[in-house]
Order: sequence, then structure tokens, then C-alpha cells
Amino acid sequence: MPQRLIRNRKPAITTGKLLRDILQPHTELAVDLLRLVRRRKIASSMTVSTADPSHRFQIAALIVFLAGIDKSLSLALQLLYLAGAVNWNWLKGRGNPEPGELICYPGFSAKMRKLEQLGFDFSFPNWLVELRNSYIHECSLYAGYGIVFAGEESLVQLRASGPVITGSSPPVTPLRPIHIKAYSRAYLKTLSRFLNKFGCTKKLITFHNHIQKLPINPEPEYSNFRENMKDYTVDDCSDMVFRLNHQYVGEGFKLLGSDPKKDS
Repeated sequence: MPQRLIRNRKPAITTGKLLRDILQPHTELAVDLLRLVRRRKIASSMTVSTADPSHRFQIAALIVFLAGIDKSLSLALQLLYLAGAVNWNWLKGRGNPEPGELICYPGFSAKMRKLEQLGFDFSFPNWLVELRNSYIHECSLYAGYGIVFAGEESLVQLRASGPVITGSSPPVTPLRPIHIKAYSRAYLKTLSRFLNKFGCTKKLITFHNHIQKLPINPEPEYSNFRENMKDYTVDDCSDMVFRLNHQYVGEGFKLLGSDPKKDS
């Protein structure tokens, strides 16, 4: 069950702080992992080699860091939805969020494209994302012809084989801890400024204020809960919260006194 913040009377909410809270743990873990990677000198430069098992820490660092970027993109698009810049049907996609819950269903690349359409210029290289996506998603079976060199005379043949599994090679990059830190700082600074152009911080505070106006201990739910508390199961509690959110908050926060963009 997702954690929910209880009321704060004096919200210290900014888009920059929310984004940092999402990305910073990923950045710190990625930096720690990269420090475990051993490099060796090849052609006068220090290079990561797949022959050294420590190269796997770099793979993990890349995945962890971009997972944080991915989550921060979800948050950014949810904030842009609240600011009226993204429509609800795109945001929730094929997901089925409950009343009182925002989700960003589209995948990593779709989120990047949406932000670019809105005018955001990413501060980190796209090739990092392509490496990550290939390593995580690429897996196929191949059966068919290929060019084969056979025999001592290296005769070229066209020979069928398979099925064989094909996929991307482990991503090996020149990334170092200093690069991850620099990408993270630049990205957060640029994205925070971009979101503030849409008034996202102001919208967050507006929604917070709407929440403060909702009734405390609404009836008859509260009395029923108090009288029958010992008989309530976890599912009963979830159902009660669902009904209250359906009544007072709505799908996509549509009942909170604002006008987020909805399409039919």
C-alpha cells in the first residue's frame, strides 16, 4: 500500500525539492557502484573491460541512475498534468489509477518524447538511454541464414542455423562518478526551471490548499469505522478510503476545485 503524506499546515513544496528527493538516492547509489569499477590502461587511456568482472558494477550504475531519471520524468509529467499541460488520458494510458492517485503509465522513451514536445531540452546524452533500453529490453530468437566462414581456406558460405538467442552486449561506457554527479545536477536544475515555467509549484500549493478544505472525519464513514473498528479488515479499510477519495477527490484529482486538462 503506497505511503501517503498526512496533512502539513505549512507546505514547503517546490518542484526542485520533489525532484531531488526522487533522483538523489539513485545518483548516490550509481556513484558508489561506479567507484567499484576497475579500469586498465589500453592505448594510453584507462578503459573498462568486460574481461574484468567489476565492469558489471558499471552496468548496475547505469541502470540505477536511469531508473531515477525515469521516475523523475513520471513525477514531472504528473506535475505538468496538474498545471494543465498534459491531458489525463495520455498520463494514465492503459493504467487504472484509483481516485486520489496519479500515475504516469507511458514508458521511458514516451515520457522523454512528451517532454521534448513540450519544449524540454534534456541535459544528459540520449545514448545513455539507448544503451539502457537495449540492455534491458532486447532479446530475440533468430533462425535463418547467415554468412559463415568455413574450412581452412576460409570459404564463404550461406548457411542456415538456429534458433539462437540474440541480445545487446553489456553496456560499457567511459562514465565515472563525476559524470553522473554532473548529469544529475544539470538535469535537475534544467527540469526544475522548465516546470516552473508552467507554474507547477504554485499548482502544488493550490492542490494542497484544496486538500486542507476537505472535511475531517467525514460522516457516516467515520462513525461506522469507530463503532465497528474491531471487525474491520484491511480490505474494509481500503474500501472505505476508496469511497471517500471517490467522493471528495475524484479520478485525476478532478474534484479538488481545479481544472486539470481532461480529454474525452
